[in-house]
Amino acid sequence: MKKFKITETELTKLIQKSVLKKLNEGEFSVEPQIPMTKREKELEGTFGSYGGEIPVDVLRYMRKNPKLIMKRLFDIYGEKLMDYIPFPEDEIVTSDIDVMTEEEEDEVEIEQEYPVDEFDFELDDSDVNDIMSKKGPMRRFRGSIYVDGLIPETDNKDYDRKLAVKVLENYAKKLPTAESYVGGVGFKQRSLLDPYDNMDF
Repeated sequence: MKKFKITETELTKLIQKSVLKKLNEGEFSVEPQIPMTKREKELEGTFGSYGGEIPVDVLRYMRKNPKLIMKRLFDIYGEKLMDYIPFPEDEIVTSDIDVMTEEEEDEVEIEQEYPVDEFDFELDDSDVNDIMSKKGPMRRFRGSIYVDGLIPETDNKDYDRKLAVKVLENYAKKLPTAESYVGGVGFKQRSLLDPYDNMDF
């Protein structure tokens, strides 16, 4: 067997290179189960050929905080930032730039309006957390979610129904508010007129 000699420095560089390659191969994200939105893909495109190297979490942060991003760019470039905006100069009044205080920066994520009219817009977990933690008056609402699920079938339909309700109660506990109600359960059956054996849900 051939033996190779390697110095400590060379070994360190080899390990660093291997680790960096492994990190770059995987698309790490704090919320890996959440797909990128259309807006996040557009933001990715602003980085040109480096777009694929930008972590999804950074793009998500930019999507949620456009006002804060612009404010920080202005902090860096000052009024020269206006030179990079492709609009006629006479349409821009630099003195009207809205510079946020630190307190406003803390609130920026929950002050924004979400693009709810966009067909493919979806809230992710962090969006819901931001909404539920908003300070100030809240509007109370009630809505319904119908869940199609599966449980093991036994000869005791009453037992199966109670078990299905328990499964729904488990789902309800995961909601961001404790104020939830679990109704009845209907088992699917082969009937166009009565698709479920119980419609009390």
